[in-house]
Formats: sequence, C-alpha cells, structure tokens
Amino acid sequence: ASKAITTAAADLNDRLSALEAEWDDEHGLGELTVKDEAGKTMPLEIKRHHVSVTIVDQVAQTFVDEVFVNHTDRRLEGVFYYPLPDDAAVGEFAMFVDGKRVAGEGLEQQRARQIFEYIVRQQRDPALLEMVGGNLFKMRVFPIEPHSEKRIQLGYTQILRRSNGRVTYAYPLFSEKLLKNPLRELMVEVRAAS
Repeated sequence: ASKAITTAAADLNDRLSALEAEWDDEHGLGELTVKDEAGKTMPLEIKRHHVSVTIVDQVAQTFVDEVFVNHTDRRLEGVFYYPLPDDAAVGEFAMFVDGKRVAGEGLEQQRARQIFEYIVRQQRDPALLEMVGGNLFKMRVFPIEPHSEKRIQLGYTQILRRSNGRVTYAYPLFSEKLLKNPLRELMVEVRAAS
C-alpha cells in the first residue's frame, strides 16, 4: 500500500510539473486526464471549448464550457485540470450527468473527499474540485463512460488591471496538444460595458 501511495504521489507531481511547464498563468484550456490500460496518464480529446466573458468596468466574469470524449471501451475515472489567472476566484462549477447539469457546492476539503469516495462506491457521478497549488484547480470526475462525452463547466471572476485608462482581458488558447488534436469546435463570446 505504501508503494502504491508513493507511486501515485510521484505520478501526480510529474503531472503537475508537466502542466506547469506547458501552461502559463493565463492559459485558458482545461484538460481531462485518465489512466490508460498500462496505467499511464493521458488526456482525453477536447471536442468543444466555449468561452463566454462578461466585462463590466474592471470586473470580468468568465464561463468555460468544455466537452471531452472517451474513445475507449472502458469506464474511466478522470482528473480535470484548469489553470486560472492569478487573481481569479471560482464562482461555479458543474458537470453534466445523464444530460442534466449538476452544479457543484463548496465544502470543507476533508468532508468533500469523504462524500466523493462514498458516491464513487455507489457508482454514481461525483466530481470533486480542489485547488492544488498556485492557480491550478483539479476536479476528480467519475465515471466517464465508454465511447461517451463528459461535459464540464467552470465559472470564475477576476479584477482586471487598468493602465493608461484601458482595461485588458486575456484568454490565451495556445497549447502544444492542440497541434496534435485540434479543437472540433471553438467559440469565444465577449461582452463589455463600462
């Protein structure tokens, strides 16, 4: 058991290091990773990435809606990673279960993990969102059914910097992974008012 925990911790540290190396603090793509049959961590394909931004004065509310695809023949447990801007605060998160949106609820960390494990044992669809350091959030997702899609939504708010009377908002979409597996659908909608 101790060896398995050490291996799992090393795998998580390797994954976090890889994510930190690829993503700067303004990166805008989430990633849903799973273990393949050999136990190696791999990302699921991003089928759709929709972003809706509302900016009023210096406050930006960003809502991200992503759909991931499980092309395997196996039911999987995954981990969704999302890097937020440094000054952002998560306001909402949700996962779709049987076509219905199930909104998340903020709980104390230990209590949230206990509930997650209980739900997994009952073979239901839980999600557990945690901050894992810096501005990187992770959400455990189970189950991801074979040959299915998993839709995840995340909303956050941030205060934008003002310089020379201008407010700037950035939502970078560059990723090396997208060179290998381009998005099938991308939509970015921005509304601004002052």
